[in-house]
Amino acid sequence: MAHWDGCWISSSVIGAAELLHGRICLGVSLGSIAFDGSPPLFCIDCLSPASLGVVFMFGETIAAFFRGAVRWAFLMLCLGLLGCESNSSVARRCLSMHWGTPDFSLINQDGLPFSRTDMSGRIWVVDFFYTTCPGPCPALTSRLSEVHRAFAGDARVGFLSISSDPVKDTPEVLRRYAERFKADKRWLFLTGDESAVFKLANEGFKMGIAKVEGAPEPVTHSTKLALVDESGMVRGFFEGVGEEDGTGKGRRELVKCIQYLLSNQPVKK
Repeated sequence: MAHWDGCWISSSVIGAAELLHGRICLGVSLGSIAFDGSPPLFCIDCLSPASLGVVFMFGETIAAFFRGAVRWAFLMLCLGLLGCESNSSVARRCLSMHWGTPDFSLINQDGLPFSRTDMSGRIWVVDFFYTTCPGPCPALTSRLSEVHRAFAGDARVGFLSISSDPVKDTPEVLRRYAERFKADKRWLFLTGDESAVFKLANEGFKMGIAKVEGAPEPVTHSTKLALVDESGMVRGFFEGVGEEDGTGKGRRELVKCIQYLLSNQPVKK
């Protein structure tokens, strides 16, 4: 028997009680390690002296119960610490107030105009791609499709895929491409004047686009996904091809940041 802070802890794991304080302290082992002589994991208060005989009579049964319960709780705690980072903690790490999106005017896959004002009041995920891209574009669009499905039916979240080869990517071409990825009305594919698209990417979103003459890929472009809040402020950039970009900002983080922004939107009256 070992004594700690007014409680007696036995090597059989279940301890005695300090009658003066009317409580029993339970020292529970994980595996074969007993907390002999160390602080008990917890104490049960208000246990009358008359009840102590029951405790000792069934001591081993109680000890076995608590060993299993603590082992399970310990496992759940470890899993929580490893995989259950909260949306708010992810947001603090991944979100910033970068800059506001500039004015622009493009055309969507239905041939209808779309401008900066049409983004107001909704959270947007934006990427730059082109339909004939032999490189990362299919993977990029697939990744955006995953995020799109994660918020299926939520009208508060929109998606913009802007063609970096607008000469070839006409509204009709974009409409067929959108159907291929089962895009709904919340996911718009935009085209327009080439110089306007390049300016929007390079200066507005700071997501580089450049022409490469004679190369297999005539246009190089960023593979990031930009997150824009309901006020039109660019809040973060997330890897759109690999899972992470070295900073931990991948698809899972993007989803959590969107959820965070949604939960912190002002209530519309």
